[in-house]
Amino acid sequence: MVLSAPFLAFGDAKWIEPSWVKTKTIRLGNGKLSHRFLQFTDVHHKGDRAYLESVVKKINALSPECFGMRVW
Repeated sequence: MVLSAPFLAFGDAKWIEPSWVKTKTIRLGNGKLSHRFLQFTDVHHKGDRAYLESVVKKINALSPECFGMRVW
């Protein structure tokens, strides 16, 4: 199992994670106020316009009031 770990990590980084979009909802406080914040990180864009358009559609569908993007 230990010997296969590097191969599994490489496979995840190469084929799974680049197309994986994760959405997580967190509720803070008692719920009386409602704001939508969105943090966007780690886009693996390699020129695939259709993929990037699908990510933008998912972001727009969430209707965030505040948008943050981490860029290396």
